[in-house]
Amino acid sequence: FFFKYNLSKKKIQVICTSYYSKLDPLENGEIYTSLVNGRPSAEAASETLQQFTRARYVRLRLMSLRTLNADLMIINRRDKSNRLDLSVTRRYFYAIKDISIGGQCICHGHAESCPPDPVTGQSRCECRHNTCGESCSKCCPLFNQLPWRQGTQLHPNVCQPCQCFNHATHCEYDEEVERLGLSVTPEGIFEGGGKCIACKHNTDGINCERCMWTYFRPSGVTHYREDACRPCDCDPVGSEHNNCVRDETSADGDQKPGDCICKPGFGGRRCDVCAPGYRNHPKCEPCPCNRAGSLNFDTCEEEHCICKANVEGVYCDRCKEGTINLDMKNPKGCQPCFCFGLSNKCHEKQWNRGEIRSTTGWVLTDLSGEKIVPPKSENEVLMYTNSEYRNNDLYYWKAPKEFNGNLLNSYGGNLQYFVYFVPMGNGEETSIPDVIIEGNGIKLEYYSQQNFFPRENISIQIPMKEDSGWHNSHMRTLTDKHEMMRVLADLNTMLIRALYNKEQIQSRYIYGLTLDTAIESKKTAESTDGLLPNTLMRGVEVCQCPEYYAGNSCE
Repeated sequence: FFFKYNLSKKKIQVICTSYYSKLDPLENGEIYTSLVNGRPSAEAASETLQQFTRARYVRLRLMSLRTLNADLMIINRRDKSNRLDLSVTRRYFYAIKDISIGGQCICHGHAESCPPDPVTGQSRCECRHNTCGESCSKCCPLFNQLPWRQGTQLHPNVCQPCQCFNHATHCEYDEEVERLGLSVTPEGIFEGGGKCIACKHNTDGINCERCMWTYFRPSGVTHYREDACRPCDCDPVGSEHNNCVRDETSADGDQKPGDCICKPGFGGRRCDVCAPGYRNHPKCEPCPCNRAGSLNFDTCEEEHCICKANVEGVYCDRCKEGTINLDMKNPKGCQPCFCFGLSNKCHEKQWNRGEIRSTTGWVLTDLSGEKIVPPKSENEVLMYTNSEYRNNDLYYWKAPKEFNGNLLNSYGGNLQYFVYFVPMGNGEETSIPDVIIEGNGIKLEYYSQQNFFPRENISIQIPMKEDSGWHNSHMRTLTDKHEMMRVLADLNTMLIRALYNKEQIQSRYIYGLTLDTAIESKKTAESTDGLLPNTLMRGVEVCQCPEYYAGNSCE
């Protein structure tokens, strides 16, 4: 009945043993046996082995006595039929003093103790790893970002928290949500399949991240506030079902959160007036004047259209010679040809809007550019961690070569990126520029007016144009077009802010960084009308350059 452990044994095969606590146990011998040691799944999670160890009835089968070979003595050597000397074997006996069966609570590797309940007396697991239940057999209500797994010595398989922004008390794991990458973690990473259940406070979405229809979250209000979602206030005649723009991510163009979604011809924040270009409320009939080029488009009460300074035509719908880019935001309607002052003749190119992007080649640096540190990268996410670098001078991400050189085609476009940072305690905010660009000996700085909330994905959009918040670093004056164009003509440095809090632990880019750029369209001039407005890059000038000069702007 000796047994040598063999990993090829089945998971539930009975294991015999002859191990003793003494070398020669003639008396007071102790025998120990284990149900799991030596089995293939002893160090891993095995449902079959778990069921085997949940024995309710135990049978001990005593195979034979240990007689020190005295039972082999023979009375009559000639009689081969009976070798045992019964007079000897009768002198052997045994007695069992005590049988103790030890066990452990079934806690699936997620508890170290299971004290008895003071009322019922039943043992109950003291669950760890964010698990719940009598046997720690499930994740706690708000910790189902990943599916529950049994803990082992090598892998504790801690249940991960869902991100519900304090608007739900339960979440569940959804395999399809994880496959589509729709669920975000509290760290701002789209990983796992946690789906918030029964969102409260008028919120909706996989992570309770948006407001329900007929509610909106104002700009600058954090997701975590209980009153983040406010009811829309829309005119029932001019609005579509009392719906409004729910947040900044769903805003289009100049819309802001809370702006009502109006029927055609109606406008205003509540849709209670005629939209610009319409008149005679509540009929709201269209105005014939061009909105971008006329001064009386909003009222539209005059008999004739009144054009802006650089606009002409009966309906104020075309730029005067020497100007391009008819724009509603331009008080003069059209912008003069820039051409670096070498020509006043140009025309506008209808080019497509493209993007410059790169997730490699980024480094951490200081304002002087003397310190260069390669960042930590996880799943194409750039990460800055103070605990690793221990250097508060590393304020900026330095963009790679894709964002250097002639970037004039990016003029008028947007620099866009997402910020996520984790502070330590309630440290003070840092007052440094969000973006710094430098070229041709000119350094420009941009200071954002946004609120930066910790542990939230903050969307940043910076116009690459003068009069939008850019300042000359040396003169401390607002940037003019000449400075912006000179920098973009030969940009050699682009720095993006990495430090947002003096006691910051970590910052990262979630979706990377993109810069709009004009890409020459292969479509004909007649076919560009079919393109969506936001696919075109407006204001791309092509100048008639003097001799010895070349480039779209004679740069």
